[in-house]
Amino acid sequence: MYFLFFILHGWRKRSAVQPQTICSEIPLHKAFAILLSFTIALLVGRKALKVSENTSILVGGGTCICGGTAVATLSRIVKAKEEEIAFAMAAIFLFAGYVG
Repeated sequence: MYFLFFILHGWRKRSAVQPQTICSEIPLHKAFAILLSFTIALLVGRKALKVSENTSILVGGGTCICGGTAVATLSRIVKAKEEEIAFAMAAIFLFAGYVG
């Protein structure tokens, strides 16, 4: 639950945010889209691409939240190695450059 709280913390710009406040203010379709894209990233990363769990978490969080900032924040939470962070950042920025 703390993991989800840290991801969603950026949704509101105020100093004292409670987890129950965040969850009540996110529209259901956005929460569903975030969870779906994060789940897909975890499954594809672990099963199809055979990357580490931390790398899958970083790429999933960076894809469904806000890119490099989410990767940097999540890397501290999951205690990712430098190689995992570098791979996730490269994947996010290459994807953003290709799509954007």
